[in-house]
Amino acid sequence: MIEFTWHRDEKGYNLIPGSSPRIVGKGGSQKLYRPLDEFPTLFKAFGNIQKTPGGVLDFFEIFGPLTHDGEAGGKGEKLSTVIDWAKLMESRLQKVKGRQEDIPLNRLQAHLVNGRDVARLEFRPSTLIDALWLQLGQELSGGTIIQRCIHCHRPFRAGPGTSRRADAIFCCDEHRIEFNSLKRSR
Repeated sequence: MIEFTWHRDEKGYNLIPGSSPRIVGKGGSQKLYRPLDEFPTLFKAFGNIQKTPGGVLDFFEIFGPLTHDGEAGGKGEKLSTVIDWAKLMESRLQKVKGRQEDIPLNRLQAHLVNGRDVARLEFRPSTLIDALWLQLGQELSGGTIIQRCIHCHRPFRAGPGTSRRADAIFCCDEHRIEFNSLKRSR
C-alpha cells in the first residue's frame, strides 16, 4: 500500500555542532533503496532510537535523512526536531489512551492503481519521516495493537494477523515464562 523509494549518502552523515545542531550528508553518491520493503517495521526502529545526537546519527547512517533537508548541500536536519519526532513516535508505540494530537504528513500522494483483477489504493510519501508515520498509521489502523512487553519493555504487535492475542502483555512465550519464574523466586 506504501510505494516508497529513498536514498542514503554513501559517504555517511556529519553532526554539525552549534546552538542548533544539525545532521547533513557528507556529499557522497545517493544510494537508492526501498526502506519499508527492507524493514517492514522501520517505524519501531525510529521510535526506539537513543534520543541523543549519537542515536540520531546512527539512524541516519543506516537509513538516511528523514527529509530533504538532511541531504548534502541542504541546511541539515535539525537534531532537536528529529529527537522530538522520535519521542512522539515512541509515545504512539506505547499504549496511550485518549485523544492525541494529529500528525500532519507533508507531501503525500495517493493513487488509485489498476491491478489485474482489482484496483488498489497506493500511497507515495515524499520523505522518510512521512513514510514512517504512514507505516505506523497503517499498522495501528489494521486492527493490530502495539503493546509493550512487561518483561523486556519492547513494543510488539498483538491482535488480528499476529501471533499474539490482543490482550497479550508479553512479546513471546519465553518472556512470559522468564517473568513468572522471576516473580515466583522473589
